[in-house]
Amino acid sequence: MKKIRKEILLIQSFYVLIALFVALILWLVLPEASQASINIHQWELGGAIAGFAYVFFILNRAGLIEDMIKDAKQKIKAGFKSEPNTSNEYNELFDNFYKCDYFAFNPPFKIEDTGKRFYREAVKTHAKRYRDGEVSSRYLFFTKSSYKRALSFFQDVEKKLGKKLLDNDITVKLWENPPNVPGYTFFTGYKGEGNPYCIFYPTVSMKSGVPELVIYVEGAKDFLSILNKHFQENWSLAHKKKT
Repeated sequence: MKKIRKEILLIQSFYVLIALFVALILWLVLPEASQASINIHQWELGGAIAGFAYVFFILNRAGLIEDMIKDAKQKIKAGFKSEPNTSNEYNELFDNFYKCDYFAFNPPFKIEDTGKRFYREAVKTHAKRYRDGEVSSRYLFFTKSSYKRALSFFQDVEKKLGKKLLDNDITVKLWENPPNVPGYTFFTGYKGEGNPYCIFYPTVSMKSGVPELVIYVEGAKDFLSILNKHFQENWSLAHKKKT
């Protein structure tokens, strides 16, 4: 009986943890999608992240995190990742997208700030994606600086791959003079054999070319659909506003 109770607690805790991660993201995304006027200050964002980190700490200290993953065996996974300082850590997030539409919302593209070696590895990862993965990507930018950095990066990927990607496998769009610049970035797509994968981080967490804190949600198709819808709506608005 004690074992059954523990397993129930593990599963419930695991779902609560996932719900908190998802709630943080939707809290940032949905108000803007409904055109509500909400200003999210850094202290509010920091408080939210601190709250979720506290839940993670309590579960981890109780020895539940490992057990939740091991014993509950849920299809949906979610968690925090610290800044990807190595190529392996970067690839854990951005490699293995396969046979999918890949959406990038407000990407800062400051990879060059991480150093030449890291930059070259990132170019390799993207070249692999478009050589082997049958991926079609769309990138929506809200600042000219990030847009220009992305074009330079993709040109290096094209050189590495030996074929043209821009306007073929990769479509980029700059929303000039948007009503506001989002305070968050996300990426969505499918990894491996059709596994939904979402990457999300607040732009205030950017440091030396990479985010200090990344939230990932894996296996949540409905959640991916919400983010994709948000992307598509903004993509259409950016097209209409273009002059």
